[in-house]
Parts: sequence; structure tokens; C-alpha cells
Amino acid sequence: MKYQVNHFLLIIDEWYLTHIKRAKCFICGNPATLALGNGLYECEDCAYIANEMAIEQSSQK
Repeated sequence: MKYQVNHFLLIIDEWYLTHIKRAKCFICGNPATLALGNGLYECEDCAYIANEMAIEQSSQK
């Protein structure tokens, strides 16, 4: 029984850190991992898409 309670508390703690305490991506609202330096945060998926778009735009010039 004690293991089940500890496991449940671990799941709640992980959910809290992922969805509440962590900063949100300014584009999609998902938990962000990258700080942009101006108070905005970006998730890895949006950063990847922005990078691909920048590479495509620079190759068209």
C-alpha cells in the first residue's frame, strides 16, 4: 500500500512540474524547455519548426 501511495505522489509531482510550474511555450502553450532571453519560452517542437523555416528562407535568397 505504501508503494502505491508513493508512486501516486511521484506521478502527481511530475505532472505538477511539467504542466504547472514549468514555463509555457509562447507559440503553442506546451511546456517549454528553451528560454529566449526576453521573458519568452519556446518548446523544442516550435524551435525545430522555426529553425527549419529560417533555413528554408535563407536558402531562397
